[in-house]
Amino acid sequence: MIAAGLVVLILAQGDVWPVVRESDAGSERPGRTAPAGALTPPGSHPLPVHVFADEELDVDVLRALGHQAGVTVWLTTRGAALRESTLDTLARSAQAYVQVRPPFNAALRAQLARVPSAGLWVNFENMSQVGAVLGNRPLAVSVPGVLEPASAERLIAARPRVVFWSPPSPPDLLALSFARQLTGKVWLAWPRDMPVPAACSLPRGVVLRVGFSSVDTLAPSCAQQSIFAVALLTPANELQKLAQVAPAAQVVFEVGADLERARSVLERLDAAGWR
Repeated sequence: MIAAGLVVLILAQGDVWPVVRESDAGSERPGRTAPAGALTPPGSHPLPVHVFADEELDVDVLRALGHQAGVTVWLTTRGAALRESTLDTLARSAQAYVQVRPPFNAALRAQLARVPSAGLWVNFENMSQVGAVLGNRPLAVSVPGVLEPASAERLIAARPRVVFWSPPSPPDLLALSFARQLTGKVWLAWPRDMPVPAACSLPRGVVLRVGFSSVDTLAPSCAQQSIFAVALLTPANELQKLAQVAPAAQVVFEVGADLERARSVLERLDAAGWR
């Protein structure tokens, strides 16, 4: 997954992030009036926001993050059973995914029945078992390592909405062809310190994550099909400019259980005029 303390800017054509309700969490939202004092550039729109947080995070801050329109919460968990506070956060979030772990039994199914709109997020090794509690929910799967034919076949059968793919080295054309066959979107975490493909070119449906420093260094060819990772303290005005030059962008904040980081995200959203 993404290293803590990073913001991930997802710039891709079409439906990049999975949906929980009928309205797509990855689709462009209608523009909103910025709060007083915000410097949202003319013609830009607040960008969809995704927050990766740990269930250990302060409950009130979690609720504040998840309660915002256009925010999808991705909640990591510590054990197999879901906490009451976790279920409450999921129930209060407009759109959310929760990480689940085996055993996928009747007790977990009963807990999930209380949050019917929450999507499920599992590791690849547990994917074949999650059907016992999945129902009609959307599914996200983390896939570390090489994407081989057998793995691709299992993913095709499971039909996840999104696959987090983290190969140890740049994938070859064969592995990319397997990724192209998946029904959901594939987020490809490009190995660190490795050169990215020319023009960020990848098969349709595969989205590349690369570094981002500012809008001024944003390659136009990459802006339509890449994920840009930037430091958490990226100035709000850079995010505002991004909203203007790349209105299909989506923003992801990694906050984990860090209270100050989560509060910083809320403040930055306010400063950018996105709340």
